[in-house]
Amino acid sequence: MTDDSAHFQSIPWVAQLLRDDSFVTTPFRSRIVKSSTEDSLYSTTINSPSTISATLTQYRRAPPSRKPLSPSAIPTDELRIFVTLGSDLNGYPGVLHGGMVATLLDEAMGYILSLNITTGEFGQVGPVTAYLNIKFVRPVITPGTVVVSGKIAEVKDNKKWKINGDIRDKDGTVLAEAECLYIQTRSKL
Repeated sequence: MTDDSAHFQSIPWVAQLLRDDSFVTTPFRSRIVKSSTEDSLYSTTINSPSTISATLTQYRRAPPSRKPLSPSAIPTDELRIFVTLGSDLNGYPGVLHGGMVATLLDEAMGYILSLNITTGEFGQVGPVTAYLNIKFVRPVITPGTVVVSGKIAEVKDNKKWKINGDIRDKDGTVLAEAECLYIQTRSKL
């Protein structure tokens, strides 16, 4: 796994966010190549200098009263993923394709669940996306760096999770917003 910390420390607005002590900084685990092909979209397909050249995750420490959902989980309700985008994911010149906007949001919002839940307790498959509603506010300009955030809004019976997310630019301007519902499947995929 590549640690892209130095890259993001060189970007002033990101470096400032990385200094926030209420967050823990860690490499983005979806970039790890796995023999099962899980996460191959992020670890292989869109892992290049001209697509997504660098990623870094921060998750907010949960208050001590917040119990983890599983013994090996990291209890957190909020995360942000810094992403440096190239131009080979464009829909229009200099603008990230809308499908990639959705992909970034879905991955960030789902990633917060992977921190909170170990897949083993659900068998081979963890929660999956039931719906993803996106509001495209402004174009995501490429090449450039953005921050994709996710926050758990609601948990129902540890089987349904509503998560809100957004993509912001260096000025904190919201470029896209999303609401997602993840559900635990009844059987293996």
